[in-house]
Amino acid sequence: MNLSNVRLSVIRWLQMVLTAVKPTVKLADDKNIDLVTTDLLGRDARDICADFQFSEDGTRIQLCPAGNQPKSSSIVKSTGKVRASFPKNKCENCPYKDQCKPKTSNKISAVYISKGSHERAKAQRFIGTWQFKFLSKVRNGVETIPSTLCRKYNIDTMPVRGRIRMKHLFGFKIGALNFRKLLKYLGSLKKCALNPEIA
Repeated sequence: MNLSNVRLSVIRWLQMVLTAVKPTVKLADDKNIDLVTTDLLGRDARDICADFQFSEDGTRIQLCPAGNQPKSSSIVKSTGKVRASFPKNKCENCPYKDQCKPKTSNKISAVYISKGSHERAKAQRFIGTWQFKFLSKVRNGVETIPSTLCRKYNIDTMPVRGRIRMKHLFGFKIGALNFRKLLKYLGSLKKCALNPEIA
C-alpha cells in the first residue's frame, strides 16, 4: 500500500466522519467503523433518551428505561417524534419519572421522543468515555495538516484559474508549510547544548 492510497483512505474516512448522516452511519456499521463526532452543535438531548429502545426503523418505542412496554406507540408525522403511551400507574411509580417528564391524562401517560434525540443522547454519553478521548486525539492528529492549510494558507479560495496554475500555487503553499517546519526544527536545534568530547 503506497502513500497515495493511505492519503485517499484517510480523506475518505474524514469525509465519513464529517458527514455523519444516517446512510453513512449504516455503511460505517456494516464495515465495522466507529464514527467519532468531536463537536456536537445545538441543544443537548436529555440523557434519559439514550435508554429508550426503538424499533429498527425508528418509528416505535419498544421499551422505556424502566423496562416497561408501551400500551401503544406511533410516530407523529408533523414533528417526527415517536409518541409512546404507558399506563398511568406505571409512570407514577417509575424512578425515572422526573427525567422522562411524561404528559399525564386520566388513564395514560405519554412520552414524546425522536430517534434523533435518542442517537444524540447516545453520542453525548460516548463523549465522556476514555475511548472517545483517544479517538478524538487520533482524529485531530490526522486533521492537522488539512486544517493548517485551510486556516493559514487559504487553500479553500485559490486566486487563480486553471488546473496547472492551481497545482503550482498549491505546491508553493505546501512548500511554504514544509519550509516553516524546517525553520522551526532548525530553531529548536539552537536550544540544544553540544556535548564536548572528552579526550
